[in-house]
Amino acid sequence: MSASKAPFASAYVDLTHETYHLLYQRNASTYFDGRLSYNYRTGEFYRGAYTGYEFTRALGYRQTNNSDSQLVVAASDIGFDTEGGTSRYGDE
Repeated sequence: MSASKAPFASAYVDLTHETYHLLYQRNASTYFDGRLSYNYRTGEFYRGAYTGYEFTRALGYRQTNNSDSQLVVAASDIGFDTEGGTSRYGDE
């Protein structure tokens, strides 16, 4: 990630898995398509990429205090739950 894109990164904490996630724009992309994760309990780092999706916003979400954390992301025309693999249209 270049320094010029750092202000546009989005982060959330997954309390269930004790992990901090940073979503960022890879290469020349204008979308969040890269993810850098850090497990603060074990000290492990790992990274991933979302290929085929063009996310414009990302948000960590917990429905209740007893539920697992989820990453909810959006593109210009669709909302997407990365854990469940479903779009707001139910077609993914």
